[in-house]
Amino acid sequence: MPDQRAFFSRGELLDGLPARRASTILFAIESRTATLVSRARDAMASYLNDRTAREREAAFLEAMAQGRTLPVAISVQDLERYAPAWAPLVPGDAGLRAELARLIGGKYRLAAGRVPKITAALGLDDPAVGEAFARRDGAQIRSIFAERTTSRDRLRWWRAATAYRLEHMPPFWMAFALTLTETIGEGVLTVPIAVAGLGPLGGLAALVVLGIVNLVTIGAIVEAISRDGDMRYGSSYFGHLVANYLGRAGTALLAPSILVLDLICLLTYAIGFAAAVSGATGIPAELWVAALLVVNVAVLARGSMSATVASAILVGVVNIVLMLAVCLAAAPHVDLGRLAAGPTGAAGAPFRIADLGIVFGVILVAYFGHTSTGSAAKVVLAEDPSGRALLRGNLAAMATVVGLYCLATVVVLGVVPSSQLVGYPGTPLAPLAAAAGPAVDVFGSLYAMIAIGFGSLYISLSLFNQVREWLPPLAGRTGPSPSGLRRLVGDRRSQALIALLPTVAVFALAEAMFATGTESFTAPLGFLGLLSCALVGGVFPMLMVAVARQRGDIVPGTVVRFIGHPVTVAAVTAVYVGEIALNGLLIWQEPIQRVLAAATAVAALGLALWSYRAGAFRPRSVVQVRVDEAGGARGRLEVASAGRPAAVTVAVETDGGCSSADAAGLDLGRVRSLRSITVGLPDGIARDLKVWVHRITSDGESAAWPAVVTLEDGGATRPVQVDAATGKGIATLHAGTRSLRIEPSARMVPELRL
Repeated sequence: MPDQRAFFSRGELLDGLPARRASTILFAIESRTATLVSRARDAMASYLNDRTAREREAAFLEAMAQGRTLPVAISVQDLERYAPAWAPLVPGDAGLRAELARLIGGKYRLAAGRVPKITAALGLDDPAVGEAFARRDGAQIRSIFAERTTSRDRLRWWRAATAYRLEHMPPFWMAFALTLTETIGEGVLTVPIAVAGLGPLGGLAALVVLGIVNLVTIGAIVEAISRDGDMRYGSSYFGHLVANYLGRAGTALLAPSILVLDLICLLTYAIGFAAAVSGATGIPAELWVAALLVVNVAVLARGSMSATVASAILVGVVNIVLMLAVCLAAAPHVDLGRLAAGPTGAAGAPFRIADLGIVFGVILVAYFGHTSTGSAAKVVLAEDPSGRALLRGNLAAMATVVGLYCLATVVVLGVVPSSQLVGYPGTPLAPLAAAAGPAVDVFGSLYAMIAIGFGSLYISLSLFNQVREWLPPLAGRTGPSPSGLRRLVGDRRSQALIALLPTVAVFALAEAMFATGTESFTAPLGFLGLLSCALVGGVFPMLMVAVARQRGDIVPGTVVRFIGHPVTVAAVTAVYVGEIALNGLLIWQEPIQRVLAAATAVAALGLALWSYRAGAFRPRSVVQVRVDEAGGARGRLEVASAGRPAAVTVAVETDGGCSSADAAGLDLGRVRSLRSITVGLPDGIARDLKVWVHRITSDGESAAWPAVVTLEDGGATRPVQVDAATGKGIATLHAGTRSLRIEPSARMVPELRL
């Protein structure tokens, strides 16, 4: 009997050899998976900015287009996790599914019982697929599964399952865990030194009061993010958020503030890491600075870290456990009498106003987690679009942060006399270990290595990418050759070297400070940390929430009303500007400190005035048509005015007829049959108008949904220019404007044929 596996049907011959077609489909599946794996590894990469992300995405796509070698290695665990995303690429033909199963089984170790999503995507339980496989290979389809799994395979499956569970926690706990673990860091070691001059009770009071104010700013930034469409469906970078709300003046002030904060934090991390580990090992601090520099340069050369949601949570949990272990080891040595001590100066000298010089700055930096909120927000908002879980999770996490810093302060100041810590140049681990025993050294040095060491890597990458953003774009392969300075910095290697210089300079400064005995773990944060954090973590969030309340794209399901009230915005902004003024006028004595304090306070007030004059607080109406590809190409209309839902009259024309309703939000059904949407605009609606006609891809990203938009007033019709890439358009409503009409462009919905 001839071997039937050598023959193909007429349809197969006309369509192409099944093996070749299946190989092409497999490459598409792997490419899709590799793209999602790459994005997942950058999910919590707060060090990225818009330009860096665009260049990395372009390089990724270019590498993928050049051949069959994927730029990211994927595993069978990745294929299983993202099977629902690549399942639409699998054809319905049973023969091709069988061929795909054979190729995947030959390339990856499929463990029976561990790949239900791959099984469903390929239809391996379909008898027709099994029969096609048997005809082609003369074996049962279950033969593609590995007979045995090694201990390494089992470990990989366990790790993948653990990561999946962490990344699919309930939205509230996801927001809570990410905010808590991203915020807890060097503050555990800096805060007790900073507040030592106030005494334990005074230090706790400062932590609680500033913590409450910080809760307000965290609530403000979360609301601003929840109201911004780009943060929800597109870029999740803090700079993009500031640009959307505060314009060019905001970004111009943000850039130097973030740069200064990165430089100061990196210097603090280098000093703190070296001091802590040197105290535990006896190896000179200069060598530890050099070692940390080598690690940072190696990571910068690689260009990224695997900043997944799971890895961020795991590292943060380890940090918190180590911090609690230090507190637990030292707790038996707490002297309650020391906790009642009053303000003091260094070495028992009388307390002076100058001893407050580092208090505000160190605490503000310790509580600072505002710029990384966007990364967590996009993950959480995908699960809970209302924003309720994001807001509550962030507030609960920041309240926990306040509690943990208070705990660390009580333990340290209860064991080590406050006068001994005022002006102390290193971390409190050495004097704490001297009084509480070597366990503090062990857990404390591990904490420094992980919390401060990892923190330095993130800061270095942020600094590296920020410098690169200021350099000219990379020279293209086509077009005229650049000349002069642009030619020197136009290639990737030159830009990388230039962007590396600030990091190297900071570590060189740390080496010099250790060599001359002038190092200080907290002093840099007390000065420049205050100036930058008061802006980025105080003034910016309050101004942005005030703008978002008037001009936001989306109305969140839950808001804390008083946070965005004009009185609250003015009062909290005054607190942060007042902290700068207080330090500049009364606490700091050096002329340069006072000049920079005055300049920062003027810049903060100038930003508020410029934003007002530029119309940032002027109410805006937003008419949004959103088509969800993953939801079966269903559309939804939402209308907001001045940050609140606006009830309007909506007339919808479809192939099946016309309907109308009075609502601020309306389900449009499947858009394939949609002919037009007419929105009646009442007189009380805000006159600044934004139209956003877009679709949400299966990746959760926003792209334009082709449509023609016109404003109608009786017989007069005005077109609204809608951006072809984003689907956004801006217009001003005249007194006679009565309706907005949205028509799909020539029924152009080819991408949505699911």
